[in-house]
Amino acid sequence: MRRCRSSPRRDVRPTLEHKCCYRDRLVWSAWARSGAFLERTARRVPFCDTCGGEQPARRPRLPVLIERESAATSPLALLDDAGRVVTGLLLSRAPKEPDLLARGLLGQLAARGVTGSVAEPWLERLMEARLLRLRFRVREPRRLIGVVIRDANALEELAHPGARSARAAALAEAERSLEGVDHPIAEEARRALREGHAELSPELARALAAVALHAAGGDVLAERVFSVRHLGSSKALARLRPKLEARLGPLDALGIREGGGIVLVGGTGRAVLPVASFDLAVLAPYLGLSRESALALERLECRPAGLVAVENLTAFEACCRGEVPELAGAAFVWTAGYPGRGARAVVEAAVRAGASVRAWCDLDLDGVRIARMIATWSARRGFFKMSTADVSLAPRRRPITDRARAAIKRELRDGRDRELADTLGAILEANAWVEQEAFLGSS
Repeated sequence: MRRCRSSPRRDVRPTLEHKCCYRDRLVWSAWARSGAFLERTARRVPFCDTCGGEQPARRPRLPVLIERESAATSPLALLDDAGRVVTGLLLSRAPKEPDLLARGLLGQLAARGVTGSVAEPWLERLMEARLLRLRFRVREPRRLIGVVIRDANALEELAHPGARSARAAALAEAERSLEGVDHPIAEEARRALREGHAELSPELARALAAVALHAAGGDVLAERVFSVRHLGSSKALARLRPKLEARLGPLDALGIREGGGIVLVGGTGRAVLPVASFDLAVLAPYLGLSRESALALERLECRPAGLVAVENLTAFEACCRGEVPELAGAAFVWTAGYPGRGARAVVEAAVRAGASVRAWCDLDLDGVRIARMIATWSARRGFFKMSTADVSLAPRRRPITDRARAAIKRELRDGRDRELADTLGAILEANAWVEQEAFLGSS
């Protein structure tokens, strides 16, 4: 052990004895004018990890890097094909990587048919327009090693004139269309519009609002019908689907499916229509009603076990076939994710007949939101397999994603007193969610 020979940091006592262990750091100089440019240099300086002192040097440390930016804005000529490729690639990486390694950037440009000898002059022009800052290695020959994006907005306006204002208008229009819409998916869409405004195209912004309004309306539409009706083209939804589902969840759970709407009902009960009535058990294990037939129901007369609204098809089929003994004697309706108008009509028909209503959904955020929605339609309501104990006792669980964890935390922050808040807390504590199917065959 020896006393450190370098000057200690202020927060370390000078009497502290240790063996200095040095690690190189880049130390940048102040910016200085050099002709039409501003430049700064970086030197590698060893500092002690313990005391922060600089290692003494017998000779001045030479710069290893130099950064350069334009001191004044120079007019930029119109982009040619190569310039559009360069700016397009810079824009695609700007949101997450404003400081780029030149080797990777030039490699990606070469894969797009723009060689380094063509790309580097364009990077110089963009720097002279004060859109970029370039970083070089000082040793000869001087080599470009880094690109820093200074003004992504101006770069976008150069590459796509008018696109920024068009996106802002589309975002504003989408947010206005969702004002006053009280639905969990509408809230998710509003959050996506607020938080991802720099990454959303006008088409995606309009699609987010259209899907949220559709989910809130409770309609069920075939994918291509929805796409034509709300997005202007039968193929538009297919292009946007991955980005929409990353933000709002599976579209089939929101009433956008391969085929049209159908309401599945089964179990024990009697459906009463204006012109006829029939026992559900006669058409066991379940039957399909068109949305129009479901909306025409006057009553759904149930036994004391009441009606159970089931989120997933496999669990619904198991209930109708008597494979869930705890629900014996009940009537069942499949919600197919967030319930549409047809499923709601069945629930309301049971309520008119004086039946109790229970919800059985996945033990995740969407499942809790669906169960809460169903509960608002009946004064005599309850939940099946959705308690905190069910989270801990489930025979199989799946880990939650970072996105789901953040969404649950927001939900708890905004509504700790709401029904099933304890269940959401248990899901967060367990860091896992449970599919309904996990409980099948485990009784």
